[in-house]
Amino acid sequence: MKQTNNKIVLFALVVFTGFVLTGMSRAYAHDATAKTVIWQPQNSGINVSLYSVYFINEDIGWVAGESGVILKTIDGGANWQPQASGTIQSLWSVQFMNDSTGWICGDQGTVLKTTDGGNHWVPKNSSTIFHLTSLRFVNLNTGWVVGSGGTILKTTNGGDNWTQQNSPFSGDILDVDFVDSLYGWATCESGAEITIVKTTDGGDFWQLVTVPMLIPLPAFSVDFIDRNTGWVVGFYEIIYNSMDAGNNWLEQLFGLSSTDGFLSVSFADENNGWTVGYDGVIANTSDGGNLWTAQTSGTTNDLWDVYFPKPDIGWAVGDQGTILKASNPTVIWDTPGNIGDNFVLYDNYPNPFNPSTIIQYEVPKTAKVSLKVYNILGEETRTLVNEVKSPGIHSVVWDGTENDGDAAGSGIYFYRLKSENNAQTNKMILMR
Repeated sequence: MKQTNNKIVLFALVVFTGFVLTGMSRAYAHDATAKTVIWQPQNSGINVSLYSVYFINEDIGWVAGESGVILKTIDGGANWQPQASGTIQSLWSVQFMNDSTGWICGDQGTVLKTTDGGNHWVPKNSSTIFHLTSLRFVNLNTGWVVGSGGTILKTTNGGDNWTQQNSPFSGDILDVDFVDSLYGWATCESGAEITIVKTTDGGDFWQLVTVPMLIPLPAFSVDFIDRNTGWVVGFYEIIYNSMDAGNNWLEQLFGLSSTDGFLSVSFADENNGWTVGYDGVIANTSDGGNLWTAQTSGTTNDLWDVYFPKPDIGWAVGDQGTILKASNPTVIWDTPGNIGDNFVLYDNYPNPFNPSTIIQYEVPKTAKVSLKVYNILGEETRTLVNEVKSPGIHSVVWDGTENDGDAAGSGIYFYRLKSENNAQTNKMILMR
């Protein structure tokens, strides 16, 4: 659910004589193998918020949202047709098992089921009036819904009946994901730390897992691709990855920016993942999350959900009827295309970082350039580039664990790009 209060602002101001600092504005670096894609807007024909999207193949999909809105496409989103939901409640999550059978959940305990592709939606008794925020089915019979008040419900007969499961969390549960009939995870809205609940027995027992953070922030969305590997995303652009079934989590990205954060994450496989959120932010990874790259969405509307059934095609939905489609991401290498007239040193990404970060710079003409790292005392700690570079955008990784034989300590560092008639310096923070 969208959060707009209790925002946390963290900043550091350091003046270092002799350097001109460009600050720490948010920028996502593009590494040499980053995927980029053009997101094309689709005409939904409505102007209300869309909260969930699901496709069973490249052509057939549904979206659901505010005021009971349900839309369906059979041509990849070129045309969207409204379906009668029979409710005015906001609908937060939609899923289909095939082109006929699907479910939707929403506010006031709303659960809807269709067995004819959405031509008719039948309300089901969830036995709760709590808001239901997310659902996940693993087959035609077995599924779960979660929601406010720590609600976790399970069905074993296709949603006709629901049984309350014991929840170790009493607050709002925002998202749920299951990879089979036993292993499942859910993200919870907690003010103290990232809180995740998990089960390995189909929900008979739910275990509380917490992820301590320097700054406590809620997680909004979870996606696992198998029993071991999954991701959660949330406020202020946090991205955490687990490789051991959600017992332990490693921070992949912590972004301090003007946007409130990520609201949804979707991985098509172990390498290719996408996340979307407030203000139209979109980021993707093609290496399992080691590097994340910003994408241009073409909108500033909040994006509530993203779904990629395959690595090369996906959709995102959001406020004011926004539906975006991405297809055929292409690999971008260091290239001379679209180069300006000046040397440019971009903000490193991520920042803060641990242990490595990407530094990107632009060379307008063939020239010898150097790129060096300095500590807070102005002492050179690492030479990253010292050679002739052709015109183009270039990227280099600084790994603080390989600092000319000695690992760099936590703190503020400066990286300086220099050519014959140019010198630019930016600031970065290594956090251990």
